[in-house]
Amino acid sequence: VDLELWDSGHAAVNTDKRKLIAAELEEVAKGTSDQIISATGGYYDTTAESARVHSNGFSGERRSTQFWWGAEVSVKDADGRKPEGYHWVGGRNLRGLPAPAEVAAEAAERALSRRGQQKMDSGDMTVVFENRTARRLLRYLVRPMNGSTLYQKRSYLQDKLGKTIANKTLTLIDDPLIPGELGSRHYDGDG
Repeated sequence: VDLELWDSGHAAVNTDKRKLIAAELEEVAKGTSDQIISATGGYYDTTAESARVHSNGFSGERRSTQFWWGAEVSVKDADGRKPEGYHWVGGRNLRGLPAPAEVAAEAAERALSRRGQQKMDSGDMTVVFENRTARRLLRYLVRPMNGSTLYQKRSYLQDKLGKTIANKTLTLIDDPLIPGELGSRHYDGDG
């Protein structure tokens, strides 16, 4: 199955194109509002090739690309604070990413929305996590599922296969075979 991990268009990306994208991100973000103090645009791409051989007979190889761009923005607040916001996007395929101007505008909007924030009173409240924060929280659930951690019996999830380990409303599916996704691969570090 072709997981679309490699974008052959990477060869056409040169330093000048990278600089143009970063400059567009900075320019659009800075021009969004006169309340913006500073804006930074950034671009990153990579190619990777790897091979893995295990003593159990497994061998595999892969090559992949990744493209990332985003902006970081600081704004003025009435009380002298300087809240900031950012927005970055990434993917395996350059053509699948949102336009730099769209990403920069989102970064500016995130920063501008933080103006005037005030501390809330303490209390029991329902909390909703933004998707980019939820990913970091899920990491603590997924790490103990690592093959070597389970094999070495260092996981609190040892012998939990098929058992409920969280609220029944949480469903987590590990599918590494979705074409074009950053987490997709035919094999992991455990082969």
